[in-house]
Amino acid sequence: MERLIAPFLGERSGDLARTLIAAHGSLAAVLNADETLLGEELDGDDRAAALLAVTREIHLFLLREPIRDREIVGNYADLVAYLRADLTYKRTEQVRILFLSSANRLLRDEIVSEGCLDEAPLYVRDILRRALQVGAGAIIVVHNHPSGDATPSKADIDITRQLIDAGRTLGVVVHDHLVVAGSGIVSMRNLGLI
Repeated sequence: MERLIAPFLGERSGDLARTLIAAHGSLAAVLNADETLLGEELDGDDRAAALLAVTREIHLFLLREPIRDREIVGNYADLVAYLRADLTYKRTEQVRILFLSSANRLLRDEIVSEGCLDEAPLYVRDILRRALQVGAGAIIVVHNHPSGDATPSKADIDITRQLIDAGRTLGVVVHDHLVVAGSGIVSMRNLGLI
C-alpha cells in the first residue's frame, strides 16, 4: 500500500500506510473504507483516497472475472472470494441477488437493498419480478452482517423460505442464501435451513 500512496504523500507514505492499517485492521479493510474518511485520514489528500478506491475496484473486477462465464452452483470458491472481498467490510447491511441462467451462469449481480447496521429490506415480489425481467431461472441471495457474525437470523431464514415458495410458483429456483461477515460466509443451504 505504501507504494500506491507514495507518489501523493512522499516520505510520509510509510507512516500513513501503517496508520491506516492499524486504524482499520487490515489492508482489505482500508481498501473498503469510505473514500471520504480515507481522504481525511490521509491529511485531506483526496487523490490518494481516490487511488485506493480505484485499487479496490480493480481488485473486485479481477475477482469477478472468473465467475462471469462459469457455472456458479457447485463451485463456490471463486464466488466466495469475490463476495468476501466486496462485502466483508461494509459498515451497513447490503442485499444483492445473483441472477443465474438456466445453466447456472451469472446473468447479473445486482444490489437490491441497502440498509443500516443490522438490517436491510428484502422484498420477495420485487426480486422475483426482476428475475423474470432478466430471464433468470435461478437466484442466489447474498447479504452481509456488519456485526461480524455470519449466523443467519430468524428473519433471514423466514424471508428466504418465502422467496423459495413464491419462486417455485414462477419457476425461479432459489439455490442458496449466503451471509457474509468477518467470521466468514455461511450458506443456508449447507446448514440445512432451506
